[in-house]
Amino acid sequence: MKYLVLTLKHKWFVFLAGLKVGCPIWRLIVHDWTKFLPSELPHYQRQFFGKADNPLGFITCWVRHQNRHGHHWEYWVPRTGHSRCIPPYEDNEPIPMPLWAIQEMVADWMGAGRAYEGKWPDMQMWPWVCQHIQSMRLHPKTLAYLQVILTWLGCGWTVINATIPELGKHSPSSNCPVPSPNCPACGVPFDQHPGLIPTCRALQEARK
Repeated sequence: MKYLVLTLKHKWFVFLAGLKVGCPIWRLIVHDWTKFLPSELPHYQRQFFGKADNPLGFITCWVRHQNRHGHHWEYWVPRTGHSRCIPPYEDNEPIPMPLWAIQEMVADWMGAGRAYEGKWPDMQMWPWVCQHIQSMRLHPKTLAYLQVILTWLGCGWTVINATIPELGKHSPSSNCPVPSPNCPACGVPFDQHPGLIPTCRALQEARK
């Protein structure tokens, strides 16, 4: 019962965060709905509020949950490629996440912080993102959209810089909100498109 209440709190905070990042309403309504199923709820309840004595059962449940929900980046990483692709798609190579999935993913991170830690993330530092982003297998297009969304949310340089190691680390300046002076999604200079999400042509195309 405790985890049921916690999940409802999490869904509410994800809903609030999702509205802020522009996630489609229907995605926020169905967010994490499978956590109420017998195949997931008992495992989460045991792991969070019980004896946590069935690690295999919980990790199986966790993999099942990832495979059911596109807001988890793992959903978009094929375990094996396919020989029908020309050229063949490599094993474990991520495919681009649609914009709604990226938006819901960010809302999920924000809502989890509020529900589980009792406060909204510190967007200037956001330790959870800085700690985990390097282990995520994200397609470059996904990463570019993620950078735009995080910048639009007002994330600090520490957070943005943590998402883009391939572009190199350097100190922030007043004219460089991310390591490239141009929007990583569409190439428009940041000072020419301050609204970011509402005005970025690449993101508008991704919504279609």
